Amino acid sequence: DYDNISQLAARGVVVEAICNSSVAATATTDDTGHYSLSIPSNSRNLFIRVRAKLLRQGIPAWNVVVKHATADNSPVFSMDGQIFHVGSQNVTRNLHAASGWDGASYSEARVAAPFAILDTIYDSIQLLLLESSDIVFPPLVVRWSADNTDGTYYSANTMTVLGASSDTDEFDKHVIAHEWGHYFQDNFSRDESIGGQHSITDILDIRVAFSEGFGNAFSAIVTGDPIYKDSQSILFSTGFTINVESNFCSNQGWYNECSIQSVLYDLFDAANDDALSYGFTPIYNVLTTDLLQSDALTSLFAFITPFKSQTGVIAADVDSLLLSSQSIAAITDDIGSGRVLNPGSNQLPVYYDFTAGDFPQTDICLVGDNGGYNGLGVTRFIQFTVPVTQTYSFIANKKADEPLVTDPDMYIYSRGQIIGSALTLATDIEQLSVELESGKIYVLALTEFRVFGDNDYDPFAPGAENEICFTLERTP
Repeated sequence: DYDNISQLAARGVVVEAICNSSVAATATTDDTGHYSLSIPSNSRNLFIRVRAKLLRQGIPAWNVVVKHATADNSPVFSMDGQIFHVGSQNVTRNLHAASGWDGASYSEARVAAPFAILDTIYDSIQLLLLESSDIVFPPLVVRWSADNTDGTYYSANTMTVLGASSDTDEFDKHVIAHEWGHYFQDNFSRDESIGGQHSITDILDIRVAFSEGFGNAFSAIVTGDPIYKDSQSILFSTGFTINVESNFCSNQGWYNECSIQSVLYDLFDAANDDALSYGFTPIYNVLTTDLLQSDALTSLFAFITPFKSQTGVIAADVDSLLLSSQSIAAITDDIGSGRVLNPGSNQLPVYYDFTAGDFPQTDICLVGDNGGYNGLGVTRFIQFTVPVTQTYSFIANKKADEPLVTDPDMYIYSRGQIIGSALTLATDIEQLSVELESGKIYVLALTEFRVFGDNDYDPFAPGAENEICFTLERTP
């Protein structure tokens, strides 16, 4: 909104005094954007350089840099001031990172963009420091540039941010905080999301729904604003908003990111739309402690179960909120036992519970009712144990009466870590061998790639076959 520009302090960024191409002194800005550098009197040909870098060493610690999104080995973005000289008196040098907007287009360098991204990340860091003052954050690289059309997403301690004028994200605080939320999950909690396309109306794989719902709720918590805003085209003033607090979600349920963001934010906030207001602390505690110990994969079930056991939390009130706001029946365990409402043709149980045996299973059906890849039902989950420690083989075999040519795949998880996978191109069958320990609970994820592997799979296309059933055997 370039008719209502506000200037903000660049907090926690690295500032350097450059003299004759060398760094003469270094500091970081404080919470008001001020800095102080000591340089020899009578120094000449100096200029101030501000790096798009958040840096704190010691305890707590962080190191966040913004680099060019599409140029390999690019330097950290920076802003340089004018050359000046100093005598024997103190001098003040103020710098302004301008937007580059001339009223109609970007005609100058967009210096503000990297610092705007860092501003939201700074707020995100401060939120976590309220919970634990000794956090050491793993280094984070942000990739942004004015020509980046690759999307805004997080992966492996790298955040990529849109910058092309057709859809800029650097000033979209909620978008940045959402992606930083995935960084938080990745490094301090767990996140088994398989990613892919998603929206607040979709019926999603439980891992994806929880991850994206958490990201939206986290962005509202960080910004203090429950209205998620994503600007898009600058020239046409387009974009969209999401009311994270609103309980009016299409396809309400444990498989819907809108429902999950609403529940999480209602557990946090102090607004009067619900009776609960627990703040961020119990959410943080579950994510950083309890969820790490869950044998199930990340989902609303694995979050709510330990949340209800937190000090000060009234379990009955949480159950009431789930049911009244999102039509989700009381959650009693990490695997979603007791679900009755079936969001498709054949998508229950959420987990097959084989902890008491039950191999072989002759009817494990994958369904594409909700779209391919990350739609609910494309992957089915089997929780199981083994009687003795040894190597086991699992065989997924398409049932003989199924008409489609398929490519089944399998993963085995131990508390969120993939300890075995079988992803061959073999037709209609897949086999996985892995050494397993008695006394542990594992999760096998069975999915199918040839038919349902495309995120653009259309269950309503003419001739679409939306159900494929397999037998699952284990030996010995």
